[in-house]
Amino acid sequence: MPDPFDLPQRLCVAPALETGERVLHSGFATASVRRVWPGQPGARSPWTVCAEGCCLLLSERVGPERTALWLRFLLRELVAPRSYDARQRAEAAGLGHHRVDGRVLVAGGLHGPRLLRVADSRVRELALDDELFAVEEARRPSGAAEVVDLHRPAVEEPD
Repeated sequence: MPDPFDLPQRLCVAPALETGERVLHSGFATASVRRVWPGQPGARSPWTVCAEGCCLLLSERVGPERTALWLRFLLRELVAPRSYDARQRAEAAGLGHHRVDGRVLVAGGLHGPRLLRVADSRVRELALDDELFAVEEARRPSGAAEVVDLHRPAVEEPD
């Protein structure tokens, strides 16, 4: 059985990134011209783009602690921005309007191995144990909901 970390670590991008978008993304990872963008989580991105622009590839150059941070940043700001300001910045640079889906296995760092699941450009992290099974995380207790009255008493101002 192959080692899961030897399998291709990629996420699918639809529609594929255009040439200009691929060049901009490479500026965060491997290009000689470095890019800086508001909210950038570090100096070098662990994510590169395939030659066709249809996949985000995970590189081993950057530590696993930054992998999810960078992925969220790239999706939020460049690939599939959702907020008004991020959409304005992305559209000004000719970016955005993509969807990313897939799963990648991230090697252990300080927090052990993790599975990054991306559906409709939203990232979820799942902690794994050493045998790559999901770790049971503490859940919030479920029970009856409590309704809290938010009305504040009217404050009368002195004459």
